[in-house]
Amino acid sequence: MDSLHIKITDSTPEIYLDKKGNKFEISGRSLPEEAMAFYQPVKEWIKNYTQEPNTETEFIFKLEYINSASVRALNDILSILESLYLRGFNVVIKWKYSHEDNEIKETGEEFAEIYKLPFQQEGYFDSSINH
Repeated sequence: MDSLHIKITDSTPEIYLDKKGNKFEISGRSLPEEAMAFYQPVKEWIKNYTQEPNTETEFIFKLEYINSASVRALNDILSILESLYLRGFNVVIKWKYSHEDNEIKETGEEFAEIYKLPFQQEGYFDSSINH
């Protein structure tokens, strides 16, 4: 299975999905004009991955901003990962957020309440923000 790498832009996150390297990460700002179209290849890749997944899947979300259309797309991704977890596979979601960003933190908390997935919330200090 080939990896999927979508480079970061001002309005879209970097997406790196690599079964062989066991790396699954979405990071950056997510406000594409057509979020469902942008995330469609990601959802398809993950669906294909769930046919023959790794023993352990640690999926990292490190988002700085998420628009409402992206939240819907992320719901779809988490739903696919939840189905993998409910089939008995080891899946962990790591939701990383800047300590200064309560909105992203709360979005992760809402996802954790909705999905039957192990969620680990991790705050980090953003050194690029001037205090």
